[in-house]
Amino acid sequence: MKSGLVAVVGRPNAGKSTFVNAFLSKKVSIVSPKAQTTRDNILGIYHEKDLEIALSDTPGIFEGKEGLYKLMLKNVKGALQGADCVFYLIDASKGDNEGEAKTIKDLRLSIPLIIGYNKIDLVTVPEGQAAREFFTNAFPNAKFIELSALRNYGLAECKEAFKAYMPEGPAFYEENRYSDHGQEFMAREVIREKMLRFLKDEIPHTAAVKIDSFTKKGDSISIEATVYVDSKGHLPIVVGKNGEMVKKISMAARQQMEKDFHAHVSLYLDCKAAPNWRSSAKWLAYLGYAGND
Repeated sequence: MKSGLVAVVGRPNAGKSTFVNAFLSKKVSIVSPKAQTTRDNILGIYHEKDLEIALSDTPGIFEGKEGLYKLMLKNVKGALQGADCVFYLIDASKGDNEGEAKTIKDLRLSIPLIIGYNKIDLVTVPEGQAAREFFTNAFPNAKFIELSALRNYGLAECKEAFKAYMPEGPAFYEENRYSDHGQEFMAREVIREKMLRFLKDEIPHTAAVKIDSFTKKGDSISIEATVYVDSKGHLPIVVGKNGEMVKKISMAARQQMEKDFHAHVSLYLDCKAAPNWRSSAKWLAYLGYAGND
């Protein structure tokens, strides 16, 4: 039996969550075209006969001033500890090979590195060949894989690359378990996902969701949650005229949860202002982010 941990890291919007979901053929992380969607380390677990691969989906590597961003960067570094290999994902369409190489070097890795050149369908063949040559020369001990997580291209090659670094050992998770987070956490993330979908500009990134109550009874789930925004001026935007926006977010989130949880879901969503919560240790702890410290 082989079992181990792969730290999936990279810059914002490299496609890390899309990759983890595609690799598992299950949704364990929310996705959005907007950067900084993932805030927590989320473990996705791949099961196969005599093989278990735990993938740690991490926040995008980003140097922000607020306490939230410092915690997110600490989560990335924490994921590297205990990992058997690093899968550094690159958005090929950005064309910033030099910048990506610097970010990799700044991680000061002491474990095997696999470079995933993602969104390969968005670049030309010469661009892909040039990137392979560049990264092979910059990191001669690393494996370079071209892939498109969105189109399920290159996933088999990724699995074989991960497997090569998985040590012999027992399985750590039950075969029917695909994530280290439960439904309450996923409920919070689904609400955030719908906010990223419906709200513009920076507002979703300055908002947090707290699950106030989560009750299961039979095949029904009742949830009460609160959206906190870090500016009173953002509150009417999230609520919307006559409450239409928060209703839109709530309805879309409820429908997604019913699909994911295979249960009837009742969702009550409130909105409040918590000025500058991203820089407050007290608020970060209250909203569940300091727990990743």
